[in-house]
Amino acid sequence: MFATVRKKRFLPLPKQTVQFDISRQHFTVRVAHTRRDKMQALALRYQVFHREFIGRQFPIGIDKDRYDKEADLLVLVDNRIHRVVGCYRLIRSDVTDQFYSASEFNLGGFLELTGVKLELSRACVHKNYRSGTAIHLLWRGIAKYMELTNARYLFGCSSVLTTDISTLHGLYADLIQKKALNESLAVSTREEYKIDDFHLWLDRFRNQPAPSADSQLSVPPLMRSYLKAGALICAEPALDRKYNCIDFFTVMDLNGLSQVYEKKYSGK
Repeated sequence: MFATVRKKRFLPLPKQTVQFDISRQHFTVRVAHTRRDKMQALALRYQVFHREFIGRQFPIGIDKDRYDKEADLLVLVDNRIHRVVGCYRLIRSDVTDQFYSASEFNLGGFLELTGVKLELSRACVHKNYRSGTAIHLLWRGIAKYMELTNARYLFGCSSVLTTDISTLHGLYADLIQKKALNESLAVSTREEYKIDDFHLWLDRFRNQPAPSADSQLSVPPLMRSYLKAGALICAEPALDRKYNCIDFFTVMDLNGLSQVYEKKYSGK
């Protein structure tokens, strides 16, 4: 079921700065360019982040914060029912210096790098569409957006739906094996989001065999797709108590994008 947005007065919606449409089968991915697109995207975010993640009971609402003001909304539309079924919020460093990630991480070292940086946040897909097709099309849209804006870096928070650090042993074993941890960008976790004794946990993860897979969290599909494309985890994780998750600051340098992923998502 899709929520219907109530008619009421809202703050100004995110503005559109880039235009394109990519269609495949009965789907279209585009930057939201109508009020209908934008309101449906914000309503979908509410369903995922507020109802699914934190269990709010009120069935109708929107998810919107101050970072939306300077953002573009990338939306995936099912043309059969004319509904937004997936979305990303895109924020560029040549438009603003205000990023959602900065609420959990100190980004100073990363933001000093040369090149346009594109933050991905509030990524969500309706529960009936969580397949490879939806993720693939959203990534086609991100690739097109980066091409049109000359962005070099993708970054943002990759979330794992747990607040129990002990269940991350298997995930960290995978990250260590893939050499996906990089602390050279001088990005740090804000004090209020730090996990107590994290470095002790990390030493344990490095030096002890991971427990059985049944008791551990594996790398989530979205994070796995980032890592396969060449992304790195560039800070210790942040504990987000509001949304009951652990967030990893993730960076991808498009100059280092794997050739397989570049061909797959560029459409060339």
